[in-house]
Amino acid sequence: MNPQSAIRNPQSESEDMPSKFVLQVDGVGSFIVFRDARVTVGPISSSARPMLALMADPNLPTVMLERMEGDYFVRCPTVVQVNGQAVTEKLLADGDRITLSPRCSIRFHLPNPASTTAVLTLSGARLSRPDIKQLILMDRDILIGPYTNDHIRTEQLREPVALFAQNGRLLCRAKESILVDGRGFDPNVGLAMDKHIEIGKVSMVVARLGE
Repeated sequence: MNPQSAIRNPQSESEDMPSKFVLQVDGVGSFIVFRDARVTVGPISSSARPMLALMADPNLPTVMLERMEGDYFVRCPTVVQVNGQAVTEKLLADGDRITLSPRCSIRFHLPNPASTTAVLTLSGARLSRPDIKQLILMDRDILIGPYTNDHIRTEQLREPVALFAQNGRLLCRAKESILVDGRGFDPNVGLAMDKHIEIGKVSMVVARLGE
């Protein structure tokens, strides 16, 4: 750990990590992060009240993405297409495309074979927040860095930064200095919500997701 990121603010306060939040990375985009092992996706007008509400055709099916022992499954009470195959349940692999309608689909990514965190990319549907770029289904960690196997790509970092869950907190590990609201960050405390975080040349905010 870079000595500059050593403990310099013993009064830092962290809080329990919510089950979903927004990760805003300057120069890259905003990402909705889900911590639950089961996430439902469907139209905002659906009576099923999906966890991720799409501004799309109200007749779209609501699908559930479930993580079980490191594997991901898509399940739906009605038929959906995965890579052109009609299914109601399927084990997902990196690169699979889940088609909810001819105009709406979800691309499933597992960028890092050593991580069970997945990334979803939407096509043909909008979210209530137009700044959201992708969705992250976080298991243990989120890697932010310059490599193709990082969950969030940015050339502003020389080495990956790891955000990881531990004891209900969101911790951060980086080789470069970490500042929170301009002050030194205790890596053992955990990141608080809605604080300005600087890691090397990257700025980000972990923000609460409004309903």
